[in-house]
Amino acid sequence: MVCFLKRISLKIKSLLIKVKLSKKSIVIIASVIAAILVTSAAGYYYYFHIYSIPNFEDELYNNVLTSSMKEVEPGDTLTYEVNYKNSGYRQVDTLNIVIPMPENVELISYTEGGQYDKDGRMLEYMINDLASNTSGKIDLDLKVDEPLDNGTEIRLGDIRFDYFIGDKGFEKILNVGERHIVVSSPDLSSLSVSSSDVNGGFLSLGDEIRYTFKIKNTGNTTARDIEVISEISAFLDPVEDSVNESGKYSDGKITWKIDILEPGDSSMLIFRAILKEGEIKDREEITTTAAVTYDGKEVQSEQVVDIARLFPDFSESTAILADANGGGYLWSGETVSVKVTIKNTGQTKAEDYRLYCPIPAPATYVSRSGTAEGIRWSDEIRGLIWDLNGLEVGESREITFNMTVNSDYYYRSGTLNTEFYIIAGEDEFPIKPVSIYIQGHPYLNVVAMGDSLIAKSDWVQRLDSKLEAAFPAADYNTAASAKSGEMSFQGLARFDSTITPLRPSILIIAYGTNDVGASQSYFQYSIDSMVAKAKNMGTTVFINLIGPISTAGKSEWPIYNNIIMQVAARHGIPVINVTSPLSQDKGKYLYDGVHYTPSGSEVVAQTAFNTIVQYLNGLGGRK
Repeated sequence: MVCFLKRISLKIKSLLIKVKLSKKSIVIIASVIAAILVTSAAGYYYYFHIYSIPNFEDELYNNVLTSSMKEVEPGDTLTYEVNYKNSGYRQVDTLNIVIPMPENVELISYTEGGQYDKDGRMLEYMINDLASNTSGKIDLDLKVDEPLDNGTEIRLGDIRFDYFIGDKGFEKILNVGERHIVVSSPDLSSLSVSSSDVNGGFLSLGDEIRYTFKIKNTGNTTARDIEVISEISAFLDPVEDSVNESGKYSDGKITWKIDILEPGDSSMLIFRAILKEGEIKDREEITTTAAVTYDGKEVQSEQVVDIARLFPDFSESTAILADANGGGYLWSGETVSVKVTIKNTGQTKAEDYRLYCPIPAPATYVSRSGTAEGIRWSDEIRGLIWDLNGLEVGESREITFNMTVNSDYYYRSGTLNTEFYIIAGEDEFPIKPVSIYIQGHPYLNVVAMGDSLIAKSDWVQRLDSKLEAAFPAADYNTAASAKSGEMSFQGLARFDSTITPLRPSILIIAYGTNDVGASQSYFQYSIDSMVAKAKNMGTTVFINLIGPISTAGKSEWPIYNNIIMQVAARHGIPVINVTSPLSQDKGKYLYDGVHYTPSGSEVVAQTAFNTIVQYLNGLGGRK
């Protein structure tokens, strides 16, 4: 380097002589130029030696950034960005970045490629061949633990850059100065209080009340040493040993001490008390409070108010309905006896009160049948009102009257329901409803349709007499719809015009005598269609068998009985088997080998009755 400067100096001196300057001037100028060259050479030397190695010293590129607020709450997420850059002029063979995790946080996410030692709470990245002027960043997300005490400090530890060139190692420490302060507190404002009358009904003297207080920590840190104080009404006596959670009663107060309540946890405090005798009036307010004290201050208070009732209580009054005629069924026109028993189970004597008895819609009041004292009729309620007074505590009295079931319930059933009640002062006491069933008389249209076996005999009329005799409570309108010589397809043709308008409850189909030998398929189709039409009306359908027939050209009648059996089976309907009893004495029961004698009509009527009665109830109505 010195030789190089000497050569430069001689060249400058030679140049200055040529421009004919004085010797002194030459010496000065040469000295200045030489000094400049010396300074430049020194800079070149510094640049060569300093910037020929990697560089992580520039804090503009090598730093830690966070977007999180300084104050955080438990459960918050802290975000960090670790930036690095090799701003030197030489490649790094390996760069290790070691990031220590602070206490009271959980590492929930980080840039891919890191190795996290959970036990040692260290996150490490190894970056190979980091070229000159190359940068990168590492993102971290940390969740603040829950719960955490107020004022807890969270700080990311100092980050270490270990980098290597060949076998030479270097170190850079990034000091993370940013600190986060946890702001947390318990929240005990969620306090609820409730009460219930253990005895039910109105709250009165001697009743037991169950109180329930529920306190919950809705804050974000643990609450310790909580105190709950309940001031109970002077009208209450706490029940011994009913105070839970080691609560203590003293001088009208119950005190509970709760050692610890974690965030989200709750505590339920319970006690019972009895409404005691004393200077207490009707509608007295029974007030009980609960207050929560924490850290020496009351943070929340609530109260529950119950209303004591000292009044005549008619809630246990009853009503009874009875069929005055007896007999097991209540029919239209019969009498219903009513008895109302008024009971005062309250705390005071009933001075003035009223009994209201609306007459149920299916019935009519029997004039002058009601208890006379205080009685009057009210069109407004369509019923009776009694104005009464003077019923002592524990006493009762009876009110009676009669009703008759209205005539429009002769053929229909229904239920007679009570809606009685008592009013005393401002209080209304419903009497538990009772009911009695009204049985309507069964009314059945019975129709027998067919040919001359109906038209030329009286077995349908005989059937009606048997039904009426067997079921005197029922009314039967029994009719024959038959034409001599009619075949089944002709009966089907007139079904809609002659049978449907009658809306029969029971239909007996009796065809086949004229169909025998004509067309089996027509017969089957016709019978099947008539059965379907009747069933669609809700009719109970029966089919008579035919025969025995003892006349020329009718020998195939058993085949037609088989068709009847098949149709009946398909529709699930009964068959009236008149064939078997008539076959026992055909000469007696058939006068021409086909039609019924009076004795034959009786056999057919009885057989039909025996079959139909199986499908009737005890009153003669359809099952």
